[in-house]
Amino acid sequence: MGRYLLARHVFVCLSGEQAILLDLHRDQYLALSDESSRLLGHAVVDWPIVPTGPVSTQQEVDAAVGELAARGLITLDPLRGKPAGTIEYLQPTGTLIPPAQLFADSHGQQASSRASRLARIAIAAVQARLWLRLRSIEWIVNNLSRTDVRPPLDESAARKHVALFYAARPFLFSSRNACLFDSLALLLFLRQLGVYPHWIFAVRTGPFAAHCWLQSGHVVLNDTVDNVRSYTPIMSV
Repeated sequence: MGRYLLARHVFVCLSGEQAILLDLHRDQYLALSDESSRLLGHAVVDWPIVPTGPVSTQQEVDAAVGELAARGLITLDPLRGKPAGTIEYLQPTGTLIPPAQLFADSHGQQASSRASRLARIAIAAVQARLWLRLRSIEWIVNNLSRTDVRPPLDESAARKHVALFYAARPFLFSSRNACLFDSLALLLFLRQLGVYPHWIFAVRTGPFAAHCWLQSGHVVLNDTVDNVRSYTPIMSV
């Protein structure tokens, strides 16, 4: 059997002994059984579970491989695939500022600067809504992944930007796809100001849940450390 690669639009993480796949093309998550998760270590390059012994039968490996290959999630073509691996991720140690301080910080900003950035927030919110309505998540991720250079986070400046976003947030927030819209709108706003955090997608099991947030280094911008630590990152944009 050849060594399979993960399709380029697919990402994987490990939750306990269970592998979770994110298929950007279909905008779907797929939770594999513990057994399939283990068997695929014998066939997929850099699979997050390293085989520790011989397989029971080759037929079992073939069955696990066949299911993913039929879905287009793995491939033998090096031009269409990549080693599986998992994303590089820094464990969060703090949030940008305590939520209770956000509104106080936003009100202390100069009126002209505040008005200019409120306009930028409105533009980012509209753009986020249009993208989520008219574009696929795969298109959005690919579009935003083109940024190679990410300057270090200026926490003082970022704190002011995020504070103003949170002040305007009640007028922009959507309960549908809440974390997705919230993170995308904030990301688009911050990028206008030269701030380039990572957009982290993550999952947890028992029961299954998916979540996303913005993070720069060890600092979470739009969530709490306790909440995001309960998830396992699967993709970073």
